Amino acid sequence: MKTAIQLTLLGLAAFLVFLLISAPAAILTKAVEHYTPARFQNVSGTVWRGAADRFELPGASMGPVTWTIKPAAFLRGVLSATLQVGTEAQASELLGSASLEVGLSGVVTVTQAHANVDAAWAFMQAAVPIAATGELELAVEQLVLDPQKPLPKVHAELQWLNAGVNYPNVYDLGGYRLLLDHQPEDEPQTIVGAINDIDSPLKINGTVELDSGYNYTLNANVSTTPAASPDIQRVLPLLGNQKPDGSVDIRRQGNLKSLL
Repeated sequence: MKTAIQLTLLGLAAFLVFLLISAPAAILTKAVEHYTPARFQNVSGTVWRGAADRFELPGASMGPVTWTIKPAAFLRGVLSATLQVGTEAQASELLGSASLEVGLSGVVTVTQAHANVDAAWAFMQAAVPIAATGELELAVEQLVLDPQKPLPKVHAELQWLNAGVNYPNVYDLGGYRLLLDHQPEDEPQTIVGAINDIDSPLKINGTVELDSGYNYTLNANVSTTPAASPDIQRVLPLLGNQKPDGSVDIRRQGNLKSLL
């Protein structure tokens, strides 16, 4: 009798494991759609290894998207997954991948994240009134979002390559780089970004700092090379305080919350 009960329980456990492993991906995407504005089209696969032809957010449609969840990570009390958005073979505004973990405390850790984004699309999504051209490349070494902390831990690099503006005229700007790091290392009090140009006719060297109250401070020196268009050279003095060498110091302060 005891053996029969044990075999029955073992069979039930095996059946439950089978149900979990074979659970359709739609169970996960429906849950995500319930709690977020995200929408998925033509979902396939399982909860653990699934895909969707399109991934949509308000004002943006991307895809396809695939994900893999690592069941073994549950033994550590975390949800661990890898995510891929877009493919090289299919045109998309966003192409990227990332590994992420979500702990029981709600801490989200993102590592090995890479994304390539069409600059015009990205500027439009951010409501930046610039007719941009080129591509944004984002590489995130680490991003830790703790609901109990005012600022995340972040080590990341953002580049704007083949940068340009096409209104009212076409201006080629080369490229720009933003390096982001939190300070101090153990308990972030500020996020510091170092801004530099990459072989651009509009030279930039500066820093931007964000504190726990989302107050930002921008300090930058901007200059032009002889290759810069006359329009850029005329506008440059209007951006800040011009120095004897012709460069301009730009100082800006504000609060990000007021811009949202």
